[in-house]
Amino acid sequence: MRKFIFILFIQVITLPQLAHSQILLTGPKLGVQVSRPEYENKSNHDYYKRNPGIGWHAGMVMNFKVSKLFSLHTELLFSNITRSVAAKAEDDITRQVEQYKFITAPVMLRTSFHHGYNEYYFNIGPDLSYWLGGKGRLQLEELEEFSISELEYKIYPGLKGNRDINNQRASSPNQLQLGLDMGIGAVFPMQRQSLMVDLRYTWGHSNMGKEDNQYLDFVEFSDDMRFANQTLSLSVAYLFSFDYLQARRGKSINKNK
Repeated sequence: MRKFIFILFIQVITLPQLAHSQILLTGPKLGVQVSRPEYENKSNHDYYKRNPGIGWHAGMVMNFKVSKLFSLHTELLFSNITRSVAAKAEDDITRQVEQYKFITAPVMLRTSFHHGYNEYYFNIGPDLSYWLGGKGRLQLEELEEFSISELEYKIYPGLKGNRDINNQRASSPNQLQLGLDMGIGAVFPMQRQSLMVDLRYTWGHSNMGKEDNQYLDFVEFSDDMRFANQTLSLSVAYLFSFDYLQARRGKSINKNK
């Protein structure tokens, strides 16, 4: 899987060398996303009810038109992904909700077709993310013995030194993560601007960590970090269009004058 994503990444980033981009679409993007963890140890799926975790993302997009059919689509986003799990057993009150902050940079090959003035497309390409940190809430029966109904804490990947109850460090975190983005969408032109609506599935390949995370020293609770986030997102982008070919011709005319 990693080899496939790497080969696809090399092909995508070298695409602009095959032809001179004439049109650049760029602008802000905002969206919502729903995530669910996929554990490496499938027995966790029997213990935990994996609830949909609602998150969001925002950033900038750039689309380089290589031809009417193909383009290179890149983004730089701040992403907030939520994991929400709860014990399936009725007599077990264990519940955990964590929100993770990422810087995400997908690079995708886009295939488009046009119907009237509108453009419809399919995207596929690698997704590279860097885990910045996050926060969480934990409910445990053992915590009630210490008069704690719900523990709130911040997460620091790779934090060294002693931890306290409200500041947790992730054991052996995978801060640099790889995934695969696939999706469809449409671009609706509005004079020199365009509105892009994008529906995407991110198949997370890298686990959040390499081992169990021991959060608390005074209760017997450990969190299996060997899971990948699977995310479905819906977003809207407001894009501005720039014609490089026309700009170059204008510069040439001005020089000749």
